[in-house]
Amino acid sequence: DQRRAGMLTFGYYASAWLAAQQVRVVAGKLKADTVDGYERRLAVYALPEFGGKAIGSITPTHCEQFLTALVARGMTPATLKHHWSTLRAVFVYALRHKAITSNPIDGVDFSVNNAKQRNSRHYPLTAEQVAAVAGSVGERYAVYELLTLFAAYTGMRAEEIAGCEVGDLMFTAASAGTRAHIDV
Repeated sequence: DQRRAGMLTFGYYASAWLAAQQVRVVAGKLKADTVDGYERRLAVYALPEFGGKAIGSITPTHCEQFLTALVARGMTPATLKHHWSTLRAVFVYALRHKAITSNPIDGVDFSVNNAKQRNSRHYPLTAEQVAAVAGSVGERYAVYELLTLFAAYTGMRAEEIAGCEVGDLMFTAASAGTRAHIDV
């Protein structure tokens, strides 16, 4: 019943949620490295704070205090967002399994984007600017000139590039020359 499910700990639901993510890995819907990142984020901050608490006893106030503590650590907005979204996912899992009637995180006003960021416009580099940056990098480290071009034109993030292997690149002949795609 729901009352009994709500008495199980946050740590129990975090573990169950991670196990559910492993199922997604096996199904090819998620990368194992992503789940490892979730597990590390939970282990570092969320589990020490909430691990032994009954999931049903965690309130928006607890979550807000947790968020305040993360902010006080001086995390970048992106890192903060990763920790917060992982915590949120565990509560969503518990909600879906009827251990809680509402997600305590929903009661916290959280936004990593400040007004200045929301109002700023992005101006992507032109092809000439990308070439200039790559050339400048290449003057000092020739091999990174190609990497700079690869990153700029594929849009891959650093961790995706780091995990990319030669076998992930597929080259095909086309009428306009050789084309490549990345199979990751």
